[in-house]
Amino acid sequence: MDYGEFKASLQHLKNKFKATPGLRWGKPRLRPKTDPFGSDTLGWDLTWVVTFEASLDFIRLKESWKTTPGGFSRSFFTYHYGPYEAHWTLETVECNKVVVRIDGINYFGKGYHIHDSAKDKRIFQDQLEGPDLGKSEMDQFIKNVMKIRYGKTVVEAFELKLK
Repeated sequence: MDYGEFKASLQHLKNKFKATPGLRWGKPRLRPKTDPFGSDTLGWDLTWVVTFEASLDFIRLKESWKTTPGGFSRSFFTYHYGPYEAHWTLETVECNKVVVRIDGINYFGKGYHIHDSAKDKRIFQDQLEGPDLGKSEMDQFIKNVMKIRYGKTVVEAFELKLK
């Protein structure tokens, strides 16, 4: 996926959920990284916030992409859902209040991890038979958050298969 395709995928994502009542989409912060000595795109960073009309909860989607010999690939992501306080800047606040978050960071060699209802409660990839957290996508995260909002647990909504 190149930068143009990624931008188009964001509009597709928003359109996919436009019939979902109560979602308020913020403006995506999409920043290309360009070669300082030329016009080549070296990657990009995204931060996108979605809030809910019925509650002070929000989703924050963050991704970083970089160029590789085979094209562009996602080098980092974190998808967060949890409560917020009205005075927070949702694009940049440290998210200490967590309902669920998937972090595309390999902590301690245990693989990526998912937070289940608390910042300090992590389920690492090496504790799961499935799914592969590294393959998490924004649309599936939002679908699973909606399942949580309708009463499912994190384990149920994300279909986590613990070892």
